[in-house]
Amino acid sequence: MARSAPGNALANAYSDLGDYYMYKVPDSANYYFQKGLSHIKEKTAPVYTGLLCNVAAYSQSIGEMDKALSQYHFAYDEAQRLHWNEGKVVAASSMGVLYRRKEMPDSALYYYKEALEVAENQQDMSAVANLYTNITVLYANGSRLEEALPYAKKGIEAAELSKHEDIIQYIYSYSTYGAVLVKLNRLEEGTPALQVALRESEKIGSSQMEIKSLIPLLRLFDLRELRDSVFYYINKAEKILPALPLSSTEVLGYYEVKGQLMEKYGRYKESLEAFEIIEKHRGQSLQSPIDRLYYHLGLNYHGLNKDERAYEYMKEAYLAKDSLFAQEVQKQMSDLTVKYKTKEKEWEIEQLKRTQAEQYASMVQKIAWLVVALLIVTSICLVLLYKKRAAQKELDLRLARQYIDGLESERKRLAKELHDGVCNDLLGIEMYMQRSPNVEDTNLQTIFSLLEQARVDVRFISHELMPPSLQYANLDMMLSDYTERIEKIHGIHTQYFSSPLDMNWYQIPHQKAYELYRIVQEAITNAMLHGGAGAIKVSLAVDEDDFLSLSVQADGQKPKEETNKTEGIGLRTIADRVKCLDGICTFNYEDLGTILTVKLKV
Repeated sequence: MARSAPGNALANAYSDLGDYYMYKVPDSANYYFQKGLSHIKEKTAPVYTGLLCNVAAYSQSIGEMDKALSQYHFAYDEAQRLHWNEGKVVAASSMGVLYRRKEMPDSALYYYKEALEVAENQQDMSAVANLYTNITVLYANGSRLEEALPYAKKGIEAAELSKHEDIIQYIYSYSTYGAVLVKLNRLEEGTPALQVALRESEKIGSSQMEIKSLIPLLRLFDLRELRDSVFYYINKAEKILPALPLSSTEVLGYYEVKGQLMEKYGRYKESLEAFEIIEKHRGQSLQSPIDRLYYHLGLNYHGLNKDERAYEYMKEAYLAKDSLFAQEVQKQMSDLTVKYKTKEKEWEIEQLKRTQAEQYASMVQKIAWLVVALLIVTSICLVLLYKKRAAQKELDLRLARQYIDGLESERKRLAKELHDGVCNDLLGIEMYMQRSPNVEDTNLQTIFSLLEQARVDVRFISHELMPPSLQYANLDMMLSDYTERIEKIHGIHTQYFSSPLDMNWYQIPHQKAYELYRIVQEAITNAMLHGGAGAIKVSLAVDEDDFLSLSVQADGQKPKEETNKTEGIGLRTIADRVKCLDGICTFNYEDLGTILTVKLKV
């Protein structure tokens, strides 16, 4: 507080006493402020405007908002007359708060910005912190929390710079910052901020600031489902409340939160007591709409099985809510009433209001039923669609399995026919021809070589058609052996890689290993027959998440259109085998050749 001329020394002393008691015993503070004003000898001194602001602050603290607004306006005018910037900042900032509570955000923002400009020019960091914090509250009350957060952080920064000058503002900034974080559900960040505010409030013994800090803490611990902490801090608050007026903003705000929490926990008697205190002392300090107060009173009476009282309050809540929705219509009706001033017109207006209330109730009920019906229909459609897709998927898998099983059965039959029939027939022919008297003839020896090669080729095909034995070998060993035989028999450069080196390939189930082996066979056959491949690379890998990746890369040309039909059978077989494994496969045709990739969970 700025010092004035020596003639106002007594007024200064009373002002200092009032400042000391303001956040501890507000009534005592007001007494000293009034005494200070009565000892003002010169109304040109800063202490005069300061006392005017303090008296207005007291009116604000006890919930007399209109009186406080009038007093702040007078203090603001006097500060302008005296060219006292500190007084202008205090009065303009406080008027912004009051206009915010009167739900006049444009006026609130006007006075906040005016005060902020002066405070920043004066490098008054305490006032800057206060204004940024008030702007935070303005945005937060408008449910614009993300926009409020940067202002809250600026308020914290300014409060840190002025902590030793204005500890009350420091507490207020941290309390508001923590409350915004709680509303954003950023509880881990909000907890330390609110604990700082409470700790500093306890240090200076300010009952008002302790309650202000406890309110968001209660919401925080409720959101974190820490009921023991909720009741601990409620008991702590109850011990502080007797030092504050029941009509103060902080006290009513505390009872509002307590009432909501007790109602949520099913402690209806305690909740009812809290809301009844608000109803009795609310004045203009209640933040929630009146219809919400009546609604909570009705719920608590219902919870206590006092349904008659519950009905009365629910009816009041409905009427109050309806009036909020119909403000514009009521204004028009009021204009008509003033214009005509007849009982008949008043009766028509009353009838219209009742009709609107009934129509609104009917519309709300219809919308609610429509929403429920839509939700039910949507749920049914989603369930049916899910079942249809699941059935289709099961059908596809069954058909794929039947196709693969038929294919394998035919492979076994052909393998047996080739091995037991054709191979033995070729051997018999060779043995018969060896009895010929011209056995040493060069042409006959060439035929013997061709017969031997044919018999080896048929045996190779027979072995390829037979299912591999996984009893004595794993997938890695089988693929390595298979690629070596391809290179040896067909003269195609073939490479095989597997990773990781320490992988236990026996852990891959036999059925999966079998299908993967067949996929490689089919892919290499397609590459040789339709792509004219000269080099083939096969790789097998398992990653840390047990996902297996198999790729077959072959050079050569992209299959021609006339071969697509025959090649399509092989591709379909590969696709069906992958489908049975619940995996995915991709075919990529690039300039350097064809790449088949299969991925599945081991």
